[in-house]
Amino acid sequence: GTAPVISMSATTDDQGNFTFKNLPAGQFTLTATKPGYLDAVYGQKRTGNGRPGTPFTIADAQQLTKLSLPIARGGVITGMVIDDVGEPMYGTRVQALRYGMKGGERTLMPQATATTDDRGIYRMPALPPGDYVVMATPPDASGMDDKVALDAMVSPRAGGGLAFTSGALSGAYVANGGGSGGNDDNAPSTGYAPVYYPGTTSPGGAQSLSIDVGEEKSSIDLQLQLVQMTRARLKNLK
Repeated sequence: GTAPVISMSATTDDQGNFTFKNLPAGQFTLTATKPGYLDAVYGQKRTGNGRPGTPFTIADAQQLTKLSLPIARGGVITGMVIDDVGEPMYGTRVQALRYGMKGGERTLMPQATATTDDRGIYRMPALPPGDYVVMATPPDASGMDDKVALDAMVSPRAGGGLAFTSGALSGAYVANGGGSGGNDDNAPSTGYAPVYYPGTTSPGGAQSLSIDVGEEKSSIDLQLQLVQMTRARLKNLK
């Protein structure tokens, strides 16, 4: 309830029936939750669309009966992750991302996460309807930022460096490929990069998946790619 402020919960029986007793007079909203299903609010025009429902008012001693609150299964994205030779990848993190505004910029933001099993299979359930980009992050890159791969924010510089050109930060980077001396001698020359469905290391080349209520998208498979790795060291930051 919103006036007065009150919160009560009940669990449905085998027939889906529920009862709230001894409620004070006032205005109330009614919601329902269930694992694997989308949160539902009484009065939504479309179940699970995430929009506000319709509050209702109860007078003193009034009884409201036969209220119906439909719930719907969330969408599902499932598939397999394999390595560069086609073997299943265990323990690979897979994310469903959606575009949203952050800091005035259109940005991919994580909405759901799953980890592949010993068969390389992942499954992300209970997704709200919308458009998603699927990204797989190899285990050896688990320390990377959750947002978008850095390759979208840097560009080559003359002389072998990289120019950082995103947002308010700018500066020069010195990049080493694993043979420049010091600690960088042991840096790997190749490694697995985060990959976006259907098989690109650039978020700009990713294919968007449209998920409806209760819809399951299967066989959303990704193959990790070996790419040339570089180690970047901050030299100047303005």
